[in-house]
Amino acid sequence: MDDVRDIVINLVAAGIGALSAWSVARIRRWQREKRARQFWGRMATRGVTVVLGAQDRAALGQWEPSGLVGMGDVVGLITIQRELQEIGCSVRVLSVGSLAPEDHERDLILLGGPDTNELTRATMERFTDELSITVPGAKVHDVTLRDSVSGDDFVPRRGADGSLTLDYGLVVRTPNPLSNGRRTEVLILAGCWGYGTAGAAEAVCDSDFLQHAVVKETRFFEAVVRTAVHADAAYYERPEVVRAIKIR
Repeated sequence: MDDVRDIVINLVAAGIGALSAWSVARIRRWQREKRARQFWGRMATRGVTVVLGAQDRAALGQWEPSGLVGMGDVVGLITIQRELQEIGCSVRVLSVGSLAPEDHERDLILLGGPDTNELTRATMERFTDELSITVPGAKVHDVTLRDSVSGDDFVPRRGADGSLTLDYGLVVRTPNPLSNGRRTEVLILAGCWGYGTAGAAEAVCDSDFLQHAVVKETRFFEAVVRTAVHADAAYYERPEVVRAIKIR
């Protein structure tokens, strides 16, 4: 009889433990999805278009006429697609060159910096007076981010063998300057190199980043995020700068 009682007690304890673990996991997932929905807001309801910028076709067209995209951008794309699909947001993926005129007016996620994505360049030029994080050498592919407020430059680092060990990503959220009166938005995710782009995408899916006071309480902002590089893979670490943008 005692053996039966012990078995029943153990089964009940195991069931309670399993239920508790399931409940904690569900609560954490619910909290994460809630933060994600708060961040994406109306964009998640309307659906977004992810816009990829191809590398220099004039220089690299002989390798692939349809255009080449860096692996960091691909990793960033997969990260964003997975995050948005989990909260029920529809995602379209297009290249800059394949956008129809009406596509420019939609909610856009722009992957790649102003040197590879012309919509990123157009958006940053439109908000030149509002943005304090810039890419001053974009026209000559000088991959450095500059903070005009602090005067700091964020420069990727290389190890003794010449491989990248640290990259920086840029996250910028603004109204869509091509919206033609619609209240749509643009989210730029760009890196000094592709690792930084992947890190920027990971940042906007990170619960701690989404809980940052500026990101949580301000719709439009700019940020520099630090990305470690190990074994040819990017790992978002932390934000270096997060600052609200005052849209005029």
